[in-house]
Amino acid sequence: MHRMSGMDSGFLSLELPSQPMHSVLVGVLSPAFDTDGSPAPITIAYLHQHLAERMDVLPALRWRVKRVPLGLHHPIFIEDPAFDLRRHLTAETLPAPGSTEQLEKLCAALGETCLDRHLPLWKMILVDGLANGRQALVFCVHHALMDATAVLVNLSRIFSEEPHMLVPASQPPGPDTIPSRSRLFARALLDHRKTPGKTWRLAQRYRKGQAALSREGGQTPVRVPQEAADTPQCSLNDTSAPARTFALATLSLADIRHIRRVADVTFNDVALAVVAGALRAYLIERNQLPSAPLVSNTLVGLDRPSDQRTWGNLLSGFPTFLATDVADPWARLRMVHQVSEEAKRRFFALGPDLLVEALECFPPWLAEPAVRRRYRRLKKGSARADANITVSTMMGPEAPWRLGFASVESFYLSGPPNSGVGSIVGIFSYCGKALATVHSFAAALEDPRDFVRQLEASLADLVAAADVASGGANGVFG
Repeated sequence: MHRMSGMDSGFLSLELPSQPMHSVLVGVLSPAFDTDGSPAPITIAYLHQHLAERMDVLPALRWRVKRVPLGLHHPIFIEDPAFDLRRHLTAETLPAPGSTEQLEKLCAALGETCLDRHLPLWKMILVDGLANGRQALVFCVHHALMDATAVLVNLSRIFSEEPHMLVPASQPPGPDTIPSRSRLFARALLDHRKTPGKTWRLAQRYRKGQAALSREGGQTPVRVPQEAADTPQCSLNDTSAPARTFALATLSLADIRHIRRVADVTFNDVALAVVAGALRAYLIERNQLPSAPLVSNTLVGLDRPSDQRTWGNLLSGFPTFLATDVADPWARLRMVHQVSEEAKRRFFALGPDLLVEALECFPPWLAEPAVRRRYRRLKKGSARADANITVSTMMGPEAPWRLGFASVESFYLSGPPNSGVGSIVGIFSYCGKALATVHSFAAALEDPRDFVRQLEASLADLVAAADVASGGANGVFG
């Protein structure tokens, strides 16, 4: 048995019928070819065998949720005594011509319906019918089960040519003894003896951190956004209907690295500036751009590079202005960099794990009613979301993954939009490409294909500005 962390439990509490909380991840497979030149696709039977051989190093895929009575404590994961891999694998065939847009519509539909909580919280769909004999593997996994860092560890074990990864089994397969309600209840009461002291210490830590930041406040002219208070009202926050949109894009990783070198900024700064330029153009075309700069929630993973965590969540984030009120792309990048650096400084000064620790003190009996109240207020417009959009960046492998004889030519990684933030953009570096996923509520971003075009145009504008800057400023950000 494994107790969920407060953050894991929080992602479960965020789920509503109109707000599913699973990520939709997409791998595009290039097939092997038979001797006659025809493609030899992966079959659902092969996929079943492939995963079955690796289940000893994919422990979280066998776990289902067991709630504590009355929501008194965070739920636990138990080994599903009725686990059947076949219940998690399905196949779909796209109609001709098998375009990217058709795959995106399938992924959007998969994001609209909650996963079955009576089963381990994931499923895979093998998609046939893509052009040129290609296939797709769509992995739907609940955010409560694993974040992007844990997802990557699991994917590295799935997309391996070895029959078994050369790592020790995290936990041998086998059913847990399902705890009784009385045992769960008693354990919850026992654990909560420490909650008052923990809450007091966190409050003191937060107060001291805020006091220190207030004393330093006059030392920097850079203002960072306050969550919700500085979020402008925008169509991007319309999450009133459950319908989703989904889009995939391939950006040039070489171009992003070129901009990064010339500007002397981070990969994340460039990603934020690319998204900012795309949002500015997209909203101007629709006469919907607020006069105040849009705010992004920037996600930060807290794992050490050597960690091989296979489940759960260990992340936080901070808000930053996207400078969408700045017309010049290079000046916008400079502003994004400055605000992001100051936001990160404040984030680490307060403690990157502060949110992680605070969520431990909010069991479902407190968290779930709060989520429902805030959801109603967001729908009525009486509350503002913490940000207009979420942007997440992740570094992936340089060598391609494989699934049997098929090569994973592209993989797209993102998470579920939620809490009034209608869109999440994930940018994943994979084999020399920057692969972008745009997952949105349809009311927030109704034309994701147009937004993808704006992403491409925004990157091109920054490349042109970097070329000018590298010639005129000797590669110094100016």
